[in-house]
Amino acid sequence: MARQIPGWLELNYFAASVAESANDWYAARDFYRQVKLDIPRVDAGLVAGVDRRLSDVDAKIRDLEELQVTTAGGGIDDSGRRTIGQYVRTAVNYLNGILGQHLSEPPIEIKVDSNEALASYWDGAHIVVPPAVQYLPDIAYREASWQHIYKIVGSGFGLGKESPATAILYSYVDVLPMLIQQHEQHKTERDSEWLLARGAVEWLKGEDLAKTKDRTPLRSFKEPGSAYKDPVLGKDRQVVAFISRDSAARPCSSGAPPSGAPELS
Repeated sequence: MARQIPGWLELNYFAASVAESANDWYAARDFYRQVKLDIPRVDAGLVAGVDRRLSDVDAKIRDLEELQVTTAGGGIDDSGRRTIGQYVRTAVNYLNGILGQHLSEPPIEIKVDSNEALASYWDGAHIVVPPAVQYLPDIAYREASWQHIYKIVGSGFGLGKESPATAILYSYVDVLPMLIQQHEQHKTERDSEWLLARGAVEWLKGEDLAKTKDRTPLRSFKEPGSAYKDPVLGKDRQVVAFISRDSAARPCSSGAPPSGAPELS
């Protein structure tokens, strides 16, 4: 509501205070900046007070951006760290908005160890990714989605042997990144390619994403199982229907729910 009535000084100040209390520093900064625009210039005391709040909020944002992304072993420059941090921030802000949540950005650990160069995951408290994810926004969106999913279903959901439940859980971490991707690319269900994680195949093959021009997707929502056919990785194993009650089948069975997303949209 405050965003829809930018000239209402008191409402925007209240919204800024609420955002600050919720540790949503970026929203707080936006609202305080709007308040400053609306303050009568003769009210020097109020201007000074808002300036102090803005200064405090800006300091929180600087701390957040500096501390949220840590690197184990070096091997990625500041630009790459900021890029990955921005991907995660984009995902968290978007998912908070559509899901009505108020989760903070989780810490990010960038692993450069060669043994983990092909691994990205959510460890329950951190997003852990390799440097290559600076070129793979959908992978960052995917790992950022886990905390939002578990906030809804609970941390124990999908961990049993029932393949359908597990596959549904894993399908969420494909569907949510697709929504974020479409939002960021200003695409609709009609003009979206419905392809997820372009470049992930090259990443999994150990190619340098800073140099290669190939960007093969990892998932196809319209045609599960057709995203890639590679001599190294083989054929895309995603399927349109649930195929097994074996929990080992969850990565390929999870293609079933996303395949309906284009038609549902």
